[in-house]
Parts: sequence; C-alpha cells; structure tokens
Amino acid sequence: MEKANNYAESMKVVLMMYDGSLNYLNKAKEFMAGGDIRSRNIYANKTRDIVKELGKNLDYEAGGEMAENLSTFYKTVDMLLDLSTKRDDGYGLDQAYNMLSGVKESWEFISQQNAA
Repeated sequence: MEKANNYAESMKVVLMMYDGSLNYLNKAKEFMAGGDIRSRNIYANKTRDIVKELGKNLDYEAGGEMAENLSTFYKTVDMLLDLSTKRDDGYGLDQAYNMLSGVKESWEFISQQNAA
C-alpha cells in the first residue's frame, strides 16, 4: 500500500510540474505577443527550470528505455526554450508547449489507469 501511495504522490508532483511549465509557457507567449521580451524570457526560463528538474529526477534504473527517452525529450524541450530566448519568434515556445502538453496527457492517462 505504501508503494502505491508513493507512486500516486510522485505522479501528482509530476503532473503539477507539467501544469506549472505549461502555465509559465502561456505567460511567456502572452508577453511575447505584447512585445515584452524581458518578461517572455523570465517565464521561458522558469519553464526551463522545471523541465531540467524533471530530467534530473528520472530514475534510469527503474525506467530503463523510457527514462532515456524522457531525458532526450526534456533536452529537446530545453533546447527549444533556449532558442526562444535568443530569437524573436514564438516557434520554440509553441513547439515546447505542444510537446509538453502531449506528454502531460500521456502521464494523465497512465495516472488514471493506475488509479483504477
């Protein structure tokens, strides 16, 4: 039972981190649309911090290939966000948002399946 509770709590934290990253990306996109590059960069970097934290907490021993794939995914998202702070277009922000929201949906599905 304790293992199930730990899993449920870990899944909650992961989903909260995805929610936070998506909220920060929305803010970054709003500031980008308003021409506030400084604030866009602040929120893009907040998202990068979350993505880096997700990557640092991967369990390669338990996760195996999935952890490796997630590591590559997080590095790609980070690269897109880095580019978005160096370029004056929303491509990196949009791509990162789409990628993170898609994976978040997968985590939600897994969470629901394991709760049933």
